Amino acid sequence: MLQRAIAPHSSYVDAALGTFEETLPQLESAAKRNTVFLYVDPYSVKGLRFDRMQRVFDQIRSSSSSVEVLMNFNVAIFMRWALAAVKRLEEIPSDDDIESLADDPRENIERDELTAIAGGDYWLGIATNRSLSFDEKLKCFLDEYVQRMLGSFRYVARFSVKQKYHHNVPKYILIFATRHRDGIRLMNDFMCQARRNFVNSEFNGAALFDLTPAEEEVDADEIREAIVEIVTESEHPVTRPEIQLSLFSRGYFTRIKESEVNSAIGELLKLKKLRSSSGSTRINDETTLSIDGDQCLQQELF
Repeated sequence: MLQRAIAPHSSYVDAALGTFEETLPQLESAAKRNTVFLYVDPYSVKGLRFDRMQRVFDQIRSSSSSVEVLMNFNVAIFMRWALAAVKRLEEIPSDDDIESLADDPRENIERDELTAIAGGDYWLGIATNRSLSFDEKLKCFLDEYVQRMLGSFRYVARFSVKQKYHHNVPKYILIFATRHRDGIRLMNDFMCQARRNFVNSEFNGAALFDLTPAEEEVDADEIREAIVEIVTESEHPVTRPEIQLSLFSRGYFTRIKESEVNSAIGELLKLKKLRSSSGSTRINDETTLSIDGDQCLQQELF
């Protein structure tokens, strides 16, 4: 069916028959001389052996081509297998708590296979930690997994996809990795809009009043304060893109769009809380920003 669908585009599109693992060596070779966008959407996490994928990722170090990854990682399935492997079946959520997939969560997955998928045996300490709830185990695992991806990419971000807003356990995690700042900024805007659409449909579809949870609201004063802190703490003048990337590290990824960051910076320039290298309130992404000298003096005096 896929081959028939792409037949009109056969001059530049090819359907590779085989498993993901079987295809990876071809991708590794292609990444040496071609830009690669790797969209990985497996049914579960089998076949996502970290070392084999990393060989594709690491082509960015040895060539001028670019490798970007958008991966659907079913971290809940992985952790259910991990708990089964360490004989902690009682900690696996019921089907009421987490979507049941065709893959049996109590299937006997060898520890070596789990380690190969995770890129290390750190999952073992997380799975056996009785002080962590199931969703806390997922977060700890993802923190470690992202750190390993940062060995190949400059920026790695994740986004939890849930069926319902109140669910603690996501259906899956979208992991995006890139070495270019524009990639992470663009992905933030797309995911931010998707997040807002989801929240709006969940709480305001047929509601008389706005029922959006407080944690989804981003206060404009809060953003301006965070921007001033970023510029103040920087050892050198910073640009708008640098400020946005710093906001991501402070927990604002998927919470605020680039245009909203730029608008907040513009307000701070008008209020003379910030000063631009051009001396104007109308700036571009190359213009650097610093704390207004007069404003600093006022703060010291008062």
